[in-house]
Amino acid sequence: MRRWLFGLIVLVLGWAAPVLAMSAITEYPIPSTFSGPSGVTGGPDGNVWFTEYETGRVGKITPTGAITEYALPTVNAGPIDITRDADGNLWVAESSGKLAKVTPAGHITEYQLDSTSYPAGLALGPDGAIWFTESSANQVGRITPAGAITLYPVPSPRAGLALITAGPDGNMWFTEQSANKVAKITPGGHITEYVPPTSSALPYGITAGADGNLWFSEMQVDKVGRMTTGGAITEYPLPDGFGPLSLTSGPDGRIWLGGNNGEVDSLDLTGHSLARYRLAADTEIGSITRGPDGKIWFTEFDNNSIGRISPDTAPSIDAQAVVTGQVTKNGVPVAGANIVVDCNGWSLIDTTGSDGTYAVTFDGAPKNCPALATVGVYAATPGYRGAASGTVQGITTKFSFAVVDVRLYPER
Repeated sequence: MRRWLFGLIVLVLGWAAPVLAMSAITEYPIPSTFSGPSGVTGGPDGNVWFTEYETGRVGKITPTGAITEYALPTVNAGPIDITRDADGNLWVAESSGKLAKVTPAGHITEYQLDSTSYPAGLALGPDGAIWFTESSANQVGRITPAGAITLYPVPSPRAGLALITAGPDGNMWFTEQSANKVAKITPGGHITEYVPPTSSALPYGITAGADGNLWFSEMQVDKVGRMTTGGAITEYPLPDGFGPLSLTSGPDGRIWLGGNNGEVDSLDLTGHSLARYRLAADTEIGSITRGPDGKIWFTEFDNNSIGRISPDTAPSIDAQAVVTGQVTKNGVPVAGANIVVDCNGWSLIDTTGSDGTYAVTFDGAPKNCPALATVGVYAATPGYRGAASGTVQGITTKFSFAVVDVRLYPER
């Protein structure tokens, strides 16, 4: 399943997973094979809760890695997203057309929606209700703790609704993949849609950042967007092939993103500094969240595991190897425009001026970066991706455009 192509427990399994550690990353295999771990959220009980799309279960994992699984009453429930409410329960979106409320003890109550509605994302609203998206029905829904449901049609037809989050402005914000829009809905149900600068971006994940903005992923074009509550959008490119999916705001104030290439990235709120964490397996990171323990937790769909990263530890890519580059315009050095590139990510320089030929010459190559000796150059001009790749050692990278907003990062 690829979501981005958009009673009492029946069964309980308890299992202490063997731990697979790689640098800052710890991975915990799920007891059920081919479970399809999808959504993940921090629970009210100090544990992390997740969904298993393929097996129709909800799981919880303790900070030490002990996993318990609970089967949903509906056969082939296809649970996708999961969140917690204000009363200490968990809520699950079942693609079969239901919402489920799960207590920390594992008692499950299901609420019927239209069987073809395909609920995809859900989140707690400031009004204490759970808000959710219906991808097939093209509606945003609201369910109270007592189970009363209200539905709001989305203006754009067949918009392909994905994930939803509470914004800092008291509204709910959600992504529309097929319509290529990000939208907000007020507590009264009024919807306003915004279009990102890049076409066919496939916006998917969305979260509120510590800076008071909304951040969302653009999986089709390897970008992340930052959006003010007034609708102004800035896009930042990510490494080619990353395919950003879910994202969350970490305890360090950075935006944490899961991609479909076996990598978790961490972006600062300026969009200028990217830290990269590589997993041992090339798996899709279906969902990512901040856990009650202050760690970053995520689901590994293809690897059938739950992963954890400590934000205060060094990335798996050596961040100490640094190489600098001097920027010139028409052969003349640009003051203050040196670029620092390391194995940890890319850095940004801004120079605004007239058209010209800009060049970056590096003084060496990052050390201890296996298969990471190439760089990419990007421009702020919408729709433009600058020329440039090749080994860092001894190269001169050239590119031309009016407004220069250069990002360089080591690539695979």
